[in-house]
Amino acid sequence: PQIDLQALKEVEQMGVEERPTSFSPKEEKVLEYFRQTFRINSKLEVTISCPFNENIHKFENNYFEAMNRLESLEKSLKRKKLLEIYDDLFRQAEQKGYICKVKDDKPWLGRKLYLAHFAVEKKDSLTTPIRQVFDAAAKSKNGLSFNDCVDTGPDLNSDLPDVLLRFR
Repeated sequence: PQIDLQALKEVEQMGVEERPTSFSPKEEKVLEYFRQTFRINSKLEVTISCPFNENIHKFENNYFEAMNRLESLEKSLKRKKLLEIYDDLFRQAEQKGYICKVKDDKPWLGRKLYLAHFAVEKKDSLTTPIRQVFDAAAKSKNGLSFNDCVDTGPDLNSDLPDVLLRFR
């Protein structure tokens, strides 16, 4: 017997097919920027450029704010005996190529943006008692955060109640 793949696909998608969406001109601009800067290299690593907005020109170097946060975090983690585990998370991320060390003799000079981070404890977890969270909402001395300097695109996730209501 011959299998009609198109009919099978239609049955599988029944009630959950995507509806056409319309985006604002600003959202369309961000989506187009993503399409233009999206790259996959030979190692299957994905890179995409951030769609910075006009606020990026107002952003000032936040090295000292990020370092103050780091010193405070290190003291707290030392007290809780979690510093070694937290450091290991960064070593693992570096080994996997998610992050890399940047050589900079004068990190406090020039327009540079540093993402502060903090630890979230998961006391009920035996395998991962702590995780890193990068704080793109942290304000710098001039009141701007990384989030303030990046345009947001549209929400591309389907609304769960809509999906459930369309499902038959």
